[in-house]
Amino acid sequence: MSLGRTLSNLNMTILVRKPNLEILTDEGIPKDFADVRDYFNFAIQNNLLSWIPRKMPITTEEIRSKWIPSAKTNICYIAELSGRVFGSATVFYVPSSTAYEHALQRQEGELASTTNPILGRKQSLDVDKELSRAIINELKQTGKTAFARIAIESPAAEAMKELGYEGTLVKNVDRYKFQGLSGSVFEYNLP
Repeated sequence: MSLGRTLSNLNMTILVRKPNLEILTDEGIPKDFADVRDYFNFAIQNNLLSWIPRKMPITTEEIRSKWIPSAKTNICYIAELSGRVFGSATVFYVPSSTAYEHALQRQEGELASTTNPILGRKQSLDVDKELSRAIINELKQTGKTAFARIAIESPAAEAMKELGYEGTLVKNVDRYKFQGLSGSVFEYNLP
């Protein structure tokens, strides 16, 4: 499944699709996953995604041992701009399918997403919305449910609002609080 929307003010098309597991890097991992790893690790090394609780880099071994085996169980989409991966969203039906340091606090059906921080706020918001739309459409088509907890500091909360979702405010969520954030999140039930 492939979804696309043209950004009129940027004349760019966001292509949202399932990750391609067939095109591999020299490391033997899917290029789409390697691209997510690369922008994510750059972002956490430079504190450019301060609103996310994960602070450990994504490793090649994590992709091999956790992401690839769970790709058919979890719902995952990536977003491309001009042929380059700039965003990713996953609903974790296998919460242990990541080496995220707070994975044990994650619940089945939790949505997590990131966008490459080199995007401006408007582009990032557009990528978040398109990734969320793809997840919501698949949830509707499959009859599955999911939920998202988004730090109030995150631009993704604005994307959910623009999609018509009102989150429930939850305070003192430890995995956010321990990272120096307010600990307040908006929780959304999807679809």
